[in-house]
Amino acid sequence: MATWDELDNKDGSDKDEGEANLALMAITPSKTKYESTFDSNSDGEDEVSEEHIELGPSEVSISEVRDSEVVEREADHITVSQNGWDDFFDMLYGFTYPNMIKELWVNTSIHELNLDCAILSVVSGVPITITPTTVANAINYEDEGVVLDILFSKSCLSPHIIFDDLSDLSKLPSLNSKALVWYYLLISNCLPKNKDLNSLDIDENYFLLLINSYLKINLPQVMFDYLKMTLTSFHKGNSCFIPYGRVLFELLIQQVVEKTMIEINSQSWGEKLKLTEALKVADPFKVKVVSVDGSSSSV
Repeated sequence: MATWDELDNKDGSDKDEGEANLALMAITPSKTKYESTFDSNSDGEDEVSEEHIELGPSEVSISEVRDSEVVEREADHITVSQNGWDDFFDMLYGFTYPNMIKELWVNTSIHELNLDCAILSVVSGVPITITPTTVANAINYEDEGVVLDILFSKSCLSPHIIFDDLSDLSKLPSLNSKALVWYYLLISNCLPKNKDLNSLDIDENYFLLLINSYLKINLPQVMFDYLKMTLTSFHKGNSCFIPYGRVLFELLIQQVVEKTMIEINSQSWGEKLKLTEALKVADPFKVKVVSVDGSSSSV
């Protein structure tokens, strides 16, 4: 699937013509550039509000989050609430560290066992596991709902739900106005693309059919499947694009914090020296420490 790295290359002559639609759909690609180094040290990195990171030979481009308020004004906010995506949209406005995400990305490997699959990586020595469940935890979303199934979509959903022109279902101008808003607001965040912006691929088509049919989509599974596909392309040398930068950073932080807390507890549990030091930090004044044998001393 395509990504967004050609968005800034659109001919300037189209700017005026599409100004109204662009404002409606809140497309705001950032012009900020970052060095494309695989340095795992995040010291001094700028905090960046982003959704995707694009790895080029000499730079990283950050695409800003699409404004979810447009959903309320122009589309149907009930659909967002029913799908449970409110927290997901709110999370996209957080910060991230591009170099940490790049380190996670270049160290990834896909492991499949029977019907289960996981993406494994290492960041600064910390093992990271990506599954539909960990993605669900990162975006605070339940790992349940309908997936992008071709047979289900063809047999149960009618294309007239999202298309005004049924003569060509692969072209963006064929979409009705509501589906067009959903395309830029949701597809841009859930199934990123960068070229052939006037066409619809199969997954995008079915995604729009599901969301406009008021069906709950299994967003964690959709994201995980897209990560696998993008990683496979990356490992073959066909792509250098990292989707879901903000989601990956949230997932990374959750697992790093969990591992750190486990290590802290294992080191301090039952050790009097660690307990005394912890008390000193908690209370800067005199602290009375009672030892195991019942004697007491002032620190």
